[in-house]
Amino acid sequence: MDMIYGISKSKDILLSSISEALNEKTKKAYVIDRLSDKLSCELDDNIDKNYCNTVIDSSGESPVFIIDDSDVVKLLGSKFEDLGIVRDGSSKNKTYEKGYHVTEIVGLTKNKKQPISMFSKVHSSVSKEYVSANSITFEGLNRIITILQEKNKKGIFVNDRGYDNNEIFNLLEQFHTAGFKILLDDFGSGYSSLAALNRMHFDTIKLDKSLVDYIGDDNGEKLLNSITKLAQSFGMEITAEGVETVEQLMFLCNLDCDDIQGYYFSRPLPVKEYEECLKEACM
Repeated sequence: MDMIYGISKSKDILLSSISEALNEKTKKAYVIDRLSDKLSCELDDNIDKNYCNTVIDSSGESPVFIIDDSDVVKLLGSKFEDLGIVRDGSSKNKTYEKGYHVTEIVGLTKNKKQPISMFSKVHSSVSKEYVSANSITFEGLNRIITILQEKNKKGIFVNDRGYDNNEIFNLLEQFHTAGFKILLDDFGSGYSSLAALNRMHFDTIKLDKSLVDYIGDDNGEKLLNSITKLAQSFGMEITAEGVETVEQLMFLCNLDCDDIQGYYFSRPLPVKEYEECLKEACM
């Protein structure tokens, strides 16, 4: 109740703001410590399940789930426990600092305007109970698929990276067999590899902009051509991102890419401007 009241009154989620809103007759630091201890408590399974059910119900007949990994840097603070080493993506030189990994799975609402968290876990490789990032992803996927099966619903899963965990492979294979669509984003960068095309049955792969930028280079074009033909031979659809020139567009059209996106067509637009553009295109 303290958290709900404090957030409502302060219209903020910072513990310092919430503690001020509670206006308790004790030191502010003590209130923050008490609120922080409450945050570390696990939610009741029924509360968590009811929450996920509500999100899935608001996601339409074909829910879309996005799986993402990120890092949180914590340079300061004496009370942080089990700090691991993560890459600071916001720094100029992409330095490695103390921090935590975050695994997040979000669902898109019917109007696709706002992603809603369905699974979020902060973890560190130095924690005693830590196994791997893949095992945490598996935990989140298993929770969502269980609820979907109970509702007899199917959906689309968009992965942020490739996986090297057999449990993940087996679970995604079950998804695919049950009729779920599985999409792989940013193929050609990071952990994504050609081996993933053989081990996992993706319905769609999105070519990373780094591959599209090869267009104009003979060897790069040969590589791009080979990748798309290989994926298409497996029955996968191809989406290309980061297209900025007419030369790139024509090359990808000749490769029979199913979807092409990038600044050549438009920069990201607010919903209303996008709707206006669609109306003009249909006139």
